[in-house]
Amino acid sequence: MISGRRNFDMAASKKLVYLPTINRNTWLLMTKVEQGTCLRDYSTSPPKPDRAYSFDDLEALLAQDGSYSERLPAFSRIPYSDEEFWREQIAFRNAESGLSSSVDKRRLQERFKEECKKALAQRRKGTLQAVFERWIERFQCVKQKKQFNHWDNDLATSLYSANKGIGWTSQLLEASRGHGDVHFIPTGCDLTEFSMVAMELGFGISSKDNRFRKGYTDFIKPDGLALRRNGYFTVVEVKGPQDEAGLIGPLLQATCAALALVAKREMIQQIAMQKGDKRPAFFRAEIPKQRRSLGIHILSQAGTKGGPREPWTQEVENVCAAVIGAFRHLEYVAYSFVTVDEARDLKRLKTDYIITTEGVTRF
Repeated sequence: MISGRRNFDMAASKKLVYLPTINRNTWLLMTKVEQGTCLRDYSTSPPKPDRAYSFDDLEALLAQDGSYSERLPAFSRIPYSDEEFWREQIAFRNAESGLSSSVDKRRLQERFKEECKKALAQRRKGTLQAVFERWIERFQCVKQKKQFNHWDNDLATSLYSANKGIGWTSQLLEASRGHGDVHFIPTGCDLTEFSMVAMELGFGISSKDNRFRKGYTDFIKPDGLALRRNGYFTVVEVKGPQDEAGLIGPLLQATCAALALVAKREMIQQIAMQKGDKRPAFFRAEIPKQRRSLGIHILSQAGTKGGPREPWTQEVENVCAAVIGAFRHLEYVAYSFVTVDEARDLKRLKTDYIITTEGVTRF
């Protein structure tokens, strides 16, 4: 039976706020139930509730310069009694706002993977969703661009190689746009066939508008961006012979890029439907707001027997299912294991595994 207090806890409207006139040292959790409001400072344990301010008082303070608030859909699923979750969320925002002395200088994708692994280990409902929602909101600060990069206008044939991931990506890019036309890479599965639109796509973040860490320049660089016949996007992550053999790390890297696509959907859609010197325009390119459409396709060097270099396990399937469940724009995750012979002339792939909300299919 759920207690009355827990009912109250879960019913509370929650958002994180920074109110320097009340506490300039940390973000706080603001909860509201009916007409009652409460601020909680998770730098103390247990957090001491402060009910001295009315809702109107707090809204007036939030309207002042230097005050900020953030409400994510996942917050409604996390009780304010979950100190570990809220303490971690506030620590992220304190670091991003320059309120913390610690600066994480790792690449954004490495930070993202670490956050995801913690959330997956906790197995707390809503935690991974909160990670994804926070990163989508932060990726709004990615710099605007009018083309994907110089490969819109340049041939990538000089990079062809069977021994490096970028050699695979360049082969797929040119096979997708030969003679200025759109071609689709056969994958043995209608859902996952794609045409590579861009490779080594850089999402840059200016130090003047970095919502991940104040005052620093950041970027992420997904290996490839592709479109399917239905006009929906796929993030392509390539792990060649010299890259990691694991199956979960590439998934999280590609997920990070997919979140950036959602954040910058209008920019991405517009560029894809414009022609470059070498890149053909797509008639349709879309990331719907309210339905699953995105794909993630991981190409990895095959082992000696043609399968993955590291074992395909129940943990891999569980992580894929958790990512899809928490990422409401993601339709599927696919894996292709590429042999040495196939890597010499990559014009087709074989989808070895595909994971959807319906489960796992092995081809």
